[in-house]
Order: sequence, then C-alpha cells, then structure tokens
Amino acid sequence: MKNYKIQKNNRGFVLLYVIVISSIVLAIAIGVTNIAFNEVKFSTSAKDTNDAFFAADTGVECALFWDNSDLLYNTFIGSAGEEMKCYGNHVDLTPSGDIIGPWTFTISNLGSSENSCVKVTVDKSIIPNTKITSVGQSNCNSSNYVLRKLEVTY
Repeated sequence: MKNYKIQKNNRGFVLLYVIVISSIVLAIAIGVTNIAFNEVKFSTSAKDTNDAFFAADTGVECALFWDNSDLLYNTFIGSAGEEMKCYGNHVDLTPSGDIIGPWTFTISNLGSSENSCVKVTVDKSIIPNTKITSVGQSNCNSSNYVLRKLEVTY
C-alpha cells in the first residue's frame, strides 16, 4: 500500500512538467517571431529612407543642372529656351514670386518602386546666393512614408 500512496501524491507532476515545457517553448517562439518582425520593419524602413533620400538628391541635382546651365537656357531667370525636364519627365515650374522666385516644382515616379516623389524650391531672393530646398518622400501614394530634406546654398 505504500507504493499506492507515492503514486497518488505524484499524479499532477507530469501535467505540471508539460505546462512548464510548453510555456518555455512558447516564450522562445514569441521571442523569435518578435525579432523577425523587427528585422522586417527595419529593412522596410531602410528601403524607404533610401528612396526618400535619393528622391531629394534627384531634385537637388535637377535644380542645379537647370540653374547652372547657359544663361540662355536658365529656367529660373525666366529665359528658358527649352522646356525643363528631369528624370525624363517634363517639369512644370510654379513661380511663387517674381523673376527671383521662389520657384517650385515636383518630380514623381522616383525610387525603386517608382512611388517616390520630390518637391523642390529654388529661391534666388537671397542675393547673391541661391537656395535649393528639396524634400523627398518615399511613398507618394500612401499615408505611410518617410521624408528626407536636403538644402543647398551657393
């Protein structure tokens, strides 16, 4: 009868052991899933950051090209002899002031997935300098995006 009492006292031990082991395995699985999720978020964020930065850089380069071209073709002093094109697309300039600007334009379909865009402002009112402000956006078709801004004064 003594053996019977020992077995009776140890009845819930296996159930407790299974619950503890299952909890440990579940905690490890949740931890690994959390790490994987954070890595995916980080890689997406890095891609969006690159798209926004390179869109802003494209805007600056386009403005510099058209501002530093021959005076007969300089778009920002009102004597453009040809239409302004950036990244293969026609760009519509919007003058916000007189001949010294500021001028604004946007370029769309940039980036690795062609969803990025940039808004560029060229201001010549800071005589003798010119200030170019370029704000790149990683995804212009969504409310979830990254912005990067470049300013060049020369």
